[in-house]
Amino acid sequence: MIRKSVDIVSLLEKAFTHTPSDKIEEIGTVIQVGDGIARVYGLTNAAYGDLVSFEGGNAGMILDLDEDFVSVVAFDNSIPIVEQEIARRDGDILRVPVGESLI
Repeated sequence: MIRKSVDIVSLLEKAFTHTPSDKIEEIGTVIQVGDGIARVYGLTNAAYGDLVSFEGGNAGMILDLDEDFVSVVAFDNSIPIVEQEIARRDGDILRVPVGESLI
């Protein structure tokens, strides 16, 4: 019988500090568009405030979560969003930098 010495502490440190390097991309489909708001089906892991980028070049933020779809407010009304367009969740939330001059 062969015995191996294993450093349990280093195994635990490795397990807790490991971050997945592969980002799972979540893709949805635009099912309805109107008044700068797109309803997107398929973004099941979406959260309020997540950023979404559209295939046509527009971007938006999730402002409503429903059981079957999410509602995304478009940032640029000059870039059209059409039905059946692919929408990708960026995995980030909207952030606005604030400096001392604002305070």
